[in-house]
Parts: sequence; C-alpha cells; structure tokens
Amino acid sequence: METQSVIAIVTIPTVILGMLGAIWAIFYFRYIQNIQPSIKAIIFCTTIQVGISAIIGLLWAITYLLYGQNIQINLNLFLYSFVGGLLGGIVGVFIGHLVGLREYKEATGGLFIGGEGIVWFFWIFLFWIIGIIEGAVLGGLIFIRFYS
Repeated sequence: METQSVIAIVTIPTVILGMLGAIWAIFYFRYIQNIQPSIKAIIFCTTIQVGISAIIGLLWAITYLLYGQNIQINLNLFLYSFVGGLLGGIVGVFIGHLVGLREYKEATGGLFIGGEGIVWFFWIFLFWIIGIIEGAVLGGLIFIRFYS
C-alpha cells in the first residue's frame, strides 16, 4: 500500500470525526454559552473514538501476528480495523441521533433515565460505542477475508 493512500485512508475519517465533534460542540455551546466545555467535548469524542478503534485494531494485529508472522500484513490489518472503527463510530452517531430523536418524542422518564434530553444523549452514546466496536471488528474481518 502506498504512503499517500495510507495517509488518505487515515486522514479522511479523522477529518469527518473532527467535523462531527465540531457540530456537537456548536449545539453544546448553544445551550451552555461557554466555549471551554465545547472544546473539551471535541477532544473527548475524538480521543475515545480513536482509542477504542486503535485498541481493537491492535488486538486484531496481535492475534493475526501469532498465526501469520508477517508484520506488513499486520500493519494493514491494524489500519483496516482502525479506519473501520472510525467510520463505524461516525455511522453510529447518525443512527443514535435518529433513534434518540424518535425516543425523545416518546420519553416520559423512567427508572434509570430521568428526562427527555438524557434519553436522546443515551441513544447517541450507545450507538456510537456499538458503531466503533462493530466497525473495527468488521474492518479486520474484511481485511482477513479479501487480502490474506
């Protein structure tokens, strides 16, 4: 894999993730009227998504290294899993937002969730985490299926 394509594969999801973080920060800033928590929200979202994707990609690479003994293939496997986790997280945020909006209209509160806004945020967070994990795992499986 050429260096330019690797840079493009890593840069594009990271830029999209940054834009999502910025959009979330704008909405957060609209209610809080303080820029510092908004910047912290961007940093938090980016760090969590990159961290989870990297951990799952590293687990794929270590597992595959035990069987394949080829470092170049392991780096590509890590890259596919990492990018899959970033893209899965982005898709998860959109799905969680849509599900959260639907549940927000029907929410009355309950045992664990007290208000409508928390219901919306809960669904975004849930689908975001599921999307990261699913994207990273599927990215590794796609690489193993088609490239090794």
